[in-house]
Amino acid sequence: MLAGVFGVEPSYLMDQGEPLFDGELVEALRNRTVREATRDISRLPEMERQLVLEIVRQFGSENKTSSRQFRRNCLVGARGCAPQPADRGSR
Repeated sequence: MLAGVFGVEPSYLMDQGEPLFDGELVEALRNRTVREATRDISRLPEMERQLVLEIVRQFGSENKTSSRQFRRNCLVGARGCAPQPADRGSR
């Protein structure tokens, strides 16, 4: 079934080395936006793919920081329970 999603033979997914897919990846690929981004990124040259990966990782670390700030604000009641626009660019 998964092989059909990618238009390959099932044997393609049975690589003898490192598994090509794990549960987290399969779950992520259920999201249409993730699938579209994956397809578009796969068409880029390697250097540009690495750049995109670094950008995505920066967003991930910013989201973790914003999440921590949001929880801290809610716990202490400072500035309410909503992340402030200044939080994003203050680093």
